[in-house]
Amino acid sequence: MTTPRSLRSAILSTALHDLAIGGTPPEARHVFTPPGHRRALRPNVALVVGTRGAGKTFWSSALRDPNVRKLLGHVANVGLEGVDVDVGHAERPDPDRYPDDERLATFGQDTDPSTVWRAVVVRWYERILGTATTDASWLDSIEQVARDPEAYARLADRANAHLHDTGRHALLVFDALDRIGHDWRTRAASTKGLLQVVLQLRSYERLHAKVFLREDALDRTETTAFPDASKLLAERAELEWSSLDLHGLLWQYLLNAEEPHGSCLRRHFTSVVEREPERPGRELWTLPNSVRSHEPSLKALFESLAGPWMGANHRRGATFPWIVTHLADANGRTAPRPFLRAIGVAAERTDERTPEHERTLHVEAIKAGVQAASRGRVDELLEDHAWAADPMRTLEGLNVPCTFDDVVARWHDRLGLHPPDTIVAALPPNEANLGWAGVREALERIGVFERLRDGRVNLPDLYRVGLSIGRKGGVRPVVRR
Repeated sequence: MTTPRSLRSAILSTALHDLAIGGTPPEARHVFTPPGHRRALRPNVALVVGTRGAGKTFWSSALRDPNVRKLLGHVANVGLEGVDVDVGHAERPDPDRYPDDERLATFGQDTDPSTVWRAVVVRWYERILGTATTDASWLDSIEQVARDPEAYARLADRANAHLHDTGRHALLVFDALDRIGHDWRTRAASTKGLLQVVLQLRSYERLHAKVFLREDALDRTETTAFPDASKLLAERAELEWSSLDLHGLLWQYLLNAEEPHGSCLRRHFTSVVEREPERPGRELWTLPNSVRSHEPSLKALFESLAGPWMGANHRRGATFPWIVTHLADANGRTAPRPFLRAIGVAAERTDERTPEHERTLHVEAIKAGVQAASRGRVDELLEDHAWAADPMRTLEGLNVPCTFDDVVARWHDRLGLHPPDTIVAALPPNEANLGWAGVREALERIGVFERLRDGRVNLPDLYRVGLSIGRKGGVRPVVRR
């Protein structure tokens, strides 16, 4: 089944162009809850871990939106009824609720970071009790908590009792902790202090906290070096996306595309899977439960747009898993943002280059979409890990798999016999003390390098293509100009 030519770019390109990066605050029509994410949204799960683009900020924003919480209760049954959600840290500054990132880092150097976070929690308690004021400075609030820890405990008891009397629960959400400070030591100390406070909140029936944390923050022992941290780690939820989840998310966007394309896509959906999308709201459609995790249905939907093969036959691979596989990091994880971006670019490229093509997505356009997604992912990675820019970019033109000696030769020639001080300062001691071998371990930790069984270095297409690194038979790397 093919889609009418006049709708191709509108169906995919228009629907995905501005949405591939993920919108915050989220719109209810774009909320898709993979089965594995439902546990992460429950109030009693305190620690939620995910890689860049896995949905941490999306879900933290969704939890704070009353309309989205109501929808989640309907489509995901995550137990958010009677829960009041507030924010303890986020990307957007909110000086009444928490200090800005620079002050958080500075306060954490002058006093125990857990005391700083207790001051944030105190203001949450006061909002619960209706006694909050904005007169006190953050420095005064922190000093007050440090001077009188008993008053802090009594306030927690009062807030918990108030919620019990009113039949409510309260949830405080923390996100974007990687923005605090400029080095790993400051961030690790701040995160450790927050997790200590969150652990203490577990003793209260009605008070809950949820921390959305990037997974590499937990790879450092400094973050969880306190008693009973194992309780948080054992119960953590991880934001992972299977191939079925990603294809389900794609159709959640497409079913809710702007008119007139949304109506055409919903008719197309129904004709392929022989089921109509569900309609939990007046202007909202969702995938039926019988489709959202049903591989034959999702496979048929994608093949109706792209055909079955990445070439003339099966030898080039099947289209349904191809994008997901080629956008996975070295740990085998594919995030929604590059997946949606690749498909959006593929739709645009098909429209521009092969307007006569019988399918919505041309095979060569899909490959171009992966190239664009790889470029974007490299940019995101270097935003998070600026120290990795020089070690990664000096490998341009290399072919993988290759020996680590080949990699080190590049680094020695262009960066020196030992890692520059800027790189050493950005790594935890167990990696920084190993020289270039420690840099390799760090790149493996963040999913850029893969260590093969024979010891050679490999890079997944997600990073290899955008870094202009070659591989025989792989997706063509981006040509740098």
